Parts: sequence; C-alpha cells; structure tokens
Amino acid sequence: MMVACAGISVNQSLIAPEEFMERSLVRLLSAFFSTFRFPGSYRLASAFYDYRAGSKQKGIWLVKPYLNRKYNLFINLFSKDLIDHKILFTGTYERYTNEVLENHIREGFWVVEAGANSGTETLLLSRLTGAAGKVFAFEPVAHVVDKLKKNIELNSITNVQVEMNALGEQEKEISFFIYPQDHPNQGMGSKVLERRGLQKITVNQTTLDRMLEQGKLSRLDFLKLDVQGAELDILHGGKMTIARFHPAIFVEAADSLSNLNSIFDFLKELNYVVYHIHPEKGLQEISPSNLKRGNWLALFNQAS
Repeated sequence: MMVACAGISVNQSLIAPEEFMERSLVRLLSAFFSTFRFPGSYRLASAFYDYRAGSKQKGIWLVKPYLNRKYNLFINLFSKDLIDHKILFTGTYERYTNEVLENHIREGFWVVEAGANSGTETLLLSRLTGAAGKVFAFEPVAHVVDKLKKNIELNSITNVQVEMNALGEQEKEISFFIYPQDHPNQGMGSKVLERRGLQKITVNQTTLDRMLEQGKLSRLDFLKLDVQGAELDILHGGKMTIARFHPAIFVEAADSLSNLNSIFDFLKELNYVVYHIHPEKGLQEISPSNLKRGNWLALFNQAS
C-alpha cells in the first residue's frame, strides 16, 4: 500500500508502527473535523492531536486538498507546524484574510507579498491573479523557502516569482531573527524581533522602489505585508512605487512590534483610506482616535 508523504509515494510496509498509528490518527481527525465544523471544533481536534512540543507524536508530512478544492489546490503539510495544523483540521488558516484577498484581487493583477512563509496565501494569490497576473513572493529564510517552493511545484504554478530576500527601506544585508527549524511557528521571523531563543542570520534586503528602478515592476495592484514589525520600513522603501501605482495595501498590524500611528500617518499622507478588517462586520474605517490592532486594508481615495 502506498501513501503520500510531502508529495512523495511511500511504501506503507516500510513505515514504523508508531508512525503508521500517528498517520492514521491525523488522517481520521483531519477528515472528520474538515467535514464537520462547529464552535470549538478546532480546540477539540487539538485536544486529540496537539502541535506543541511535549506531546507524544513526532509529526508527519502529508498532502491535502487546500481551500476546499475551490481552486483545485493542494498543499504539503507538517502536522507539528502551527499553521499546517490548523489547515489539517479546518481546511484553511486565516479565512477572513482569504476573503479579503478574494474580494480585492482580480485576474491580471500584479501582487507583492512580503512574508510569504510556506505559501498558504501565495497559492491563493496565484489562482486569483491568473495566467495574466504575477505574484512576487518574498521570504528570506532558506528552509521556509524550500517549503514554499515545494507547494508551488506541487500545484504546477508558473505565475509566482519567489524572492529569497527581505523587503525594507534600503538595499543592503540585514540581521534577521528566526526560531530553530523544529519550532512550530516559523512565521515569526523578523528583523526587529531580537529576543532569547531566536537565531540570528544574515539575509539580503531590497526595496519596492529598487524593483521599480530595475524594471521588475511595471504595475502593482496589491501589496500584502505580514512582516512582524517591518511594515513601515517596507512602506518607506516603496513610497515612489506606491505613489505611482496606488495599490491596495493589506497590513497585518496585530502585534506589539507594529507602529500603528506611524503606519496610519504614512498611508493617510499618500491619500489612502484605512480600514480595520473585522471578522464579523467586514471593513470598518479607522481614524487616529480609534486605531485598532489587527489586519488592515488601505484603499487609495480615488475621489479626492
């Protein structure tokens, strides 16, 4: 009997009994909780199978249909990765983010995604922009890029260009801080997050304006930032590009690293209207007096 492991066929007779039991448990739970969803279902799934260190299971790789087959996508998942764990047992990672992307990206768009990680949104962006569009997926961490590329190859995607660089305010080498490879949350890499338990690496950094100068960007319709505190640097490094193309801008401003006031002031200076993305109520315009942490969407004010 053959099973799929990270996109590779494996003879089940060669799998150790412990791995066979773990694989069977994950597949059973994934099939059940992806089909039957109810309040607290993910918490219940996690009680049966936890991604965190200290639990008995070692983790397995498997391939699963992604986003409920709507886009004919598949994704490589590791059961002990925080993001992959949620996809295994819910079918998606950030449903509300996906809905914003679906509502504001059209076929033919050019998109820059800073902080692509393993590609959970990159795959969706590829489908939304279509053959006439293009996605620049920035991810500076080598082992994360490997996973990103495998997910792109798994889906035979040709409209995504992976950039193993950071985006920022200047073109230079920078220090970047990451968790060890066995940590369950590889999405927390940051150039501003220097704290105990993180490893320092050196990565190359470029800017949006440099891409424009080099002729890599002939248009920019959507800019997605999930960069753990580097949002303002990227905006400053792309001011000329943003002023020329007026892309919609998605900003994850959900943690203490983000300078909300400065980000808001920058966007307002370039004539953007800024919205907080509420999970239930949708887009809610924000002002300096009611800045809210969370995901923001900034849209150029065409009327003024």
